[in-house]
Amino acid sequence: FRLNIFDLPASACLLKDYSYTKKLMGFTLSVFLILFLLALPLLILLASGRRSTAKYNAVFNSFCFAGLFLLFLVYPSLSIFSTMTFRCQEIESQHYLSMDLRHSCPWKDPGSALFIWGVLSTLLFPLGVPLLMWGVMVYWGVPVMARTKHDKAILER
Repeated sequence: FRLNIFDLPASACLLKDYSYTKKLMGFTLSVFLILFLLALPLLILLASGRRSTAKYNAVFNSFCFAGLFLLFLVYPSLSIFSTMTFRCQEIESQHYLSMDLRHSCPWKDPGSALFIWGVLSTLLFPLGVPLLMWGVMVYWGVPVMARTKHDKAILER
């Protein structure tokens, strides 16, 4: 079972006239917009100076959970969408973007918006999201907890 939220039938009809560049920018920026909206309560608490309260900790944990859950949901779709920016095919000795044959291959024009946005979104999603999740696990001490449980299980044998 694969859930691709960016390939729903309604969005495919609505976005058929948009170029691949606009779709890529829209999909990647929409994730940041949603993350910003999720961060608003946290930002309000920070602005009010209540950083060391129990409420702040609860809001921070809720933001982390919701943000990581969102990234977990969109990670496969956005990773594929981002990396498809560099998948080209040759048609009559010309190279075109496989996802949108209206675009020439971004490899041919490294200064184009599509190439630059494709590189940025590839760094942010296929590479950045796993690094972020690893960083959050280290921040919360998950590797130490796992090692402790593993060592305890070995001693109990």
